[in-house]
Amino acid sequence: MANDVKPKPQKEISKLKASIKKLEKEKEKLFPDLGKAAYQAFLDGRLQEASLADTFEKLKSLDAQIEQSQAETARLAAQVEQMKAAVAQPPAAAACPHCGAPVTPGVKFCGSCGKMLAPSAPAAVAACASCGSPLPQGLKFCAQCGTPVAATPAPPPTTAAPPPPPTVAAPAPAVAATPAADTVGGPRKCASCGATVEEADAEFCGECGAGLS
Repeated sequence: MANDVKPKPQKEISKLKASIKKLEKEKEKLFPDLGKAAYQAFLDGRLQEASLADTFEKLKSLDAQIEQSQAETARLAAQVEQMKAAVAQPPAAAACPHCGAPVTPGVKFCGSCGKMLAPSAPAAVAACASCGSPLPQGLKFCAQCGTPVAATPAPPPTTAAPPPPPTVAAPAPAVAATPAADTVGGPRKCASCGATVEEADAEFCGECGAGLS
């Protein structure tokens, strides 16, 4: 008969265990929100529970360390961008101080006016006041120790020696009126010293200052 069906307690126990496990998972999902709310209440001064104070103080210390690391990361990223910008700047072209014509680096005389060029003094390299590392132009912080460049004193200016008096070039010999190196399509050479003249429209040798025929 239908009324004689025996109960199956083991099956019911399995169902109840499954239900309990599901409820426990739902409970675990609520703990993070509860912890965040309690921590915020502690920061706001609304929670003074002594048993939780130690844990909350540790969380507060971790927040401070995270904020400090984020600020340092932003500073270093800005420093990298400044270094990239300094490297990307093209060097300034050299020009004659007498007539303003462009000159080839390393020559002693201007190819346009024939006047002697002052020797270029080596650029002074700034160094970090804290660790002594060289500082490329344009940086605001030392790449090695992070010291602000504004706190680094500028290096003393170097005094360049006065240029020697110009020497009077001897007149070119008559046989050199048509230099052998003046081949068609080749570079010109100075008849006095034999140096190669880079500028096509130069009237004077950049090495000895002699006039070019």
